[in-house]
Amino acid sequence: MALMDIWRQMKSAGGRNGLPGRGVLRQFAAFLFAGGLGFLISTALTAIFARQFGWSPFLAWFPAMAIAIVCTWFMNRLWTFGSRDPRKLAELQRYTLVSLVSAGVNYLGYAACLSALAYSGWPLRHVAAIFAASAFGSALASIVTFCLSRRYAFRPVKI
Repeated sequence: MALMDIWRQMKSAGGRNGLPGRGVLRQFAAFLFAGGLGFLISTALTAIFARQFGWSPFLAWFPAMAIAIVCTWFMNRLWTFGSRDPRKLAELQRYTLVSLVSAGVNYLGYAACLSALAYSGWPLRHVAAIFAASAFGSALASIVTFCLSRRYAFRPVKI
């Protein structure tokens, strides 16, 4: 199916800018955008911590990911799932739990990829190695994060 056909189908579904209101496709696109920004934040901070402060890239990942989790919560709350839950702290706690599960998947992929790159001769603190390992871990965790966020972290508020 051509891209134009997909666009026409999405446009015919209605909603703002031709995209479905809160449909899965629109949510997933917004989720990928927020996740992409979170990925850039996490990867840049990991590289800074590893290169500028001399931290191990295995340890630098943790504070960088914590900062990225808070940033992506704000983005996903506003853009992806349009949460109106007045209990922001409870929602952040649910999102943090989802993020911890996802971060486990992410870190396993990141550490495995970084170890494989180091084994093949790449320096651990090389920006390209950190970027590749981060991309691999993030790709593994993205579907887990989306499904759990949609079903649990940003569930609709029942009043």
